[in-house]
Amino acid sequence: MDENTMNNLDLYQLAVQHPLSEAFFLSRAYEELNDFQQASILREDFCGSAAVSLAWVMTDPDRHAVAIDTDAATLAFAREQIDNQPDQVGRNVKLICEDVRRVAPPAVSHAHIIASLNFSTLIFKTEAQILDYFRRCLKHLTPGGIFVMDLFGGPGSKQVGIANRQIELDDDQTITYHWEQRSYNPRSQDIDCRIHFTMPNNTVRRDAFVYDWRLWEVPQLLSLMRQAGFAKREVWGEQIMPDGQSSGQFEPLDQLPDSKDWVVYLIGQKH
Repeated sequence: MDENTMNNLDLYQLAVQHPLSEAFFLSRAYEELNDFQQASILREDFCGSAAVSLAWVMTDPDRHAVAIDTDAATLAFAREQIDNQPDQVGRNVKLICEDVRRVAPPAVSHAHIIASLNFSTLIFKTEAQILDYFRRCLKHLTPGGIFVMDLFGGPGSKQVGIANRQIELDDDQTITYHWEQRSYNPRSQDIDCRIHFTMPNNTVRRDAFVYDWRLWEVPQLLSLMRQAGFAKREVWGEQIMPDGQSSGQFEPLDQLPDSKDWVVYLIGQKH
C-alpha cells in the first residue's frame, strides 16, 4: 500500500488505537468485578472501524461482539477488515448502522460489556442526553455487566494547542500525528478537538477527524451514573511507580492522577 494514499481510518488505527490492549483490559475489568467469571459478549458503541470488536473475538473463538456506528462508510471499511481475517473469525462480529440509543434486545443480545471508547461518550452535551444513554446501557447489560467509557482530563486538557507525534512505518517512512485542541469554553465545557496527519510526502490531511465534545468532569459523570442506577461506579487509571513513571497497568483509583494530562476509564456495574 502507498502510505501517501492510506485511508484516514487506517491512519487513525496506527496513531490512536490499541485494540488488543483494549480487549484485554475490558476482559480483565469484567473478571475482577465478577469473581473472575469471563465475559463473552461485547457491545462496542460508536465503534468506528470496529477494531476493538475484532480484537475481542480474535482472542477467544467463543466470544461475540456487536459493533454499532451511524456512519455507513466507516462500517463498510470495518466489514472489509473483518472479512479479511483468517478462519472466518469475523462471523462472530455483527455490525449495525444505527444510533446506539436505538439498538436494544431482542435485536441484539444483552451484553456482558458495553464499551464507549475513544472518548465517544463526550458527544452527549446535556445531562438529559447522557443520563438517557447511561440508562439504556444499564438496561441492556446482563446482571453483573459493566459499562466502560474513557475520559481525558487534567490542566493540559483545557489548553489550546497542538501535540505532535511521529509514527514509524515498516518501510522506515514516517507519518506525523497531530492532536489539536482548538478551543475550550470553561462555562459550557465545550471543546473542539481535531486530528491531522502529515504524510511521508509532506502533504497534510487537515481535519481528518473533527470532534465537537463536552469535556465532562469525573464527579459529574459518576453522579450521572449513580442517577442512572449503576450499582457500582469506579475510576480506573494507570498506576504511578515510585520513580514517577507510569506502570502501564490500569487499576481502580482512589484519586485522580496528579499530572498535566491523564486518561482514565469510568466503569459502571449493574447489580
